[in-house]
Amino acid sequence: MRPIASVVVIALAAMVLAPAGGSVWADHIPPEQEEDAQQWEVVEAYVNNFSLDNSVVMIGNAAGIQYVNRQDGTTENSVLTIWSASKWLTAATVMGLVEDGVMSLDDNPQDYITWWTDDPADPRSQITLEQLLSMTAGFWGEPLCIFDGNGDPEECAQRIHDLWHINPAGETFYYSSTHMHIAGVMAAKATGSDFNTLFRQQIGDVVGMDSEALYVSDTNPFLAGGGVMTAYDYSLFLRALVAGDLLASSHDTMSIDRTAAPVEILYSPVQSFTEWHYGLGLWRECPGTTWTASCDEPRIISSGGGGSTGVGFFPWIDLEHGYWGIVAQEEGGLGPSIELAEGIRPLVIEALEAGQPGGAGSGESGQMLFNGGFETADLAWAASIGQAPSGYFNNPARVLGGDQAFLFSGPGQSGTTTESITQSIAVVNGAIGDGYRLDAHWGGLNLGEDGFIGMRIILKNGDESVDVQTCLYNGSRGSFEWTDVQSCILEAATGAHDTVEVILGWLDVDTGFIGLDDTSLTRQ
Repeated sequence: MRPIASVVVIALAAMVLAPAGGSVWADHIPPEQEEDAQQWEVVEAYVNNFSLDNSVVMIGNAAGIQYVNRQDGTTENSVLTIWSASKWLTAATVMGLVEDGVMSLDDNPQDYITWWTDDPADPRSQITLEQLLSMTAGFWGEPLCIFDGNGDPEECAQRIHDLWHINPAGETFYYSSTHMHIAGVMAAKATGSDFNTLFRQQIGDVVGMDSEALYVSDTNPFLAGGGVMTAYDYSLFLRALVAGDLLASSHDTMSIDRTAAPVEILYSPVQSFTEWHYGLGLWRECPGTTWTASCDEPRIISSGGGGSTGVGFFPWIDLEHGYWGIVAQEEGGLGPSIELAEGIRPLVIEALEAGQPGGAGSGESGQMLFNGGFETADLAWAASIGQAPSGYFNNPARVLGGDQAFLFSGPGQSGTTTESITQSIAVVNGAIGDGYRLDAHWGGLNLGEDGFIGMRIILKNGDESVDVQTCLYNGSRGSFEWTDVQSCILEAATGAHDTVEVILGWLDVDTGFIGLDDTSLTRQ
């Protein structure tokens, strides 16, 4: 244990006792895993040397985010058009309906669309939902009506039916937005809901995305390439897939190769440099320029997107090594994003194999907070504090562990009598009876006797508070080392919840300093 000495360094796990609904996390900085600099330094050096302008790189696994690199102001919270990365989300939304028994991969369009031909002699009557999601239904091209956000999706579907079908169903692969459009119309007919609503119900709300909609248009969404969201929201989708918290019974089905021989690949946007195959809304990658037998089992799946705005959005999952990644660039196109992703993959595997602590939303006991030791400034925590010296305190000789702690200072220094830090953690399948424990170490310097110090655990379901547990600190005042540990326990949730919010801080403490270090949240 390192001494506090005679400086303002101290550590606290404390929360301002404000109303539970008053979150101070305004910018939604995502909860990221505390990084081990040595473990990730090779990845960091490669990414920085590659120098992909206006980009963010994210790596994670079932536990959560493990590594983030930001370039030129682009962050995981930057809102981007994700173009063809939308296909993975669109297909996943439909697969959610399949899991629910609302639809089947064997369904034909005429099962839902009254005017669709049911003539057995017409190859269009043989098309299945599976073929639409794998782009093997026989359609081609990019009809302009798909891109008209104010258009009628069913009229566009009829135009596709009449003019854009050229090959027998199931015999060819043609990468075309027509397929996803028809699949979306079928889903809307099957449920009576617009596709944005279906996306929220099947994906967005389940994994805790902030995005209210995936597609810009509710009227005629561009399902194959019109998605708009942050890299952080997309990462929640990838994490849930890797953890088995989303589409647990059908994600393997999505990864099955639908374009192996005898299917003929007529058009693929990657065929000029590689030979990837296709599943349902996702690519099955294969290293090198040609498909080899080693790729017959799924190894890496992805769904990159790039368009006229220069965005390069490339998400992937390494099924073999159990991690996910995103390279998102605001300018420059998809090619450089793929190149960077392929370059860092072996380095990422080495970093992950070096070992990481557990993360949020894993459904297992283990540390759920990110940056719980405050080693990375402005990472994961949202602070409502006064002026310096309140904030991150860097002095390895005087903190409990590592290099930094978090400091609250009295009104004589900070100019305010109320200070707090907050972190929100997405929880998958939070249920009645779940318990949570928040622990923190703190130390003090000339800490006054007045006021309140404490911590709070808040369980939320959407915007609604489910449970609140407030715990006041009754430990030492004055000056003391990092000897006081406070625990706050919420014994049993009274309802389903998708978020745990923790707040730590103080209210109306008149003098002195209190510091916070080595905080942890565990699921009981």
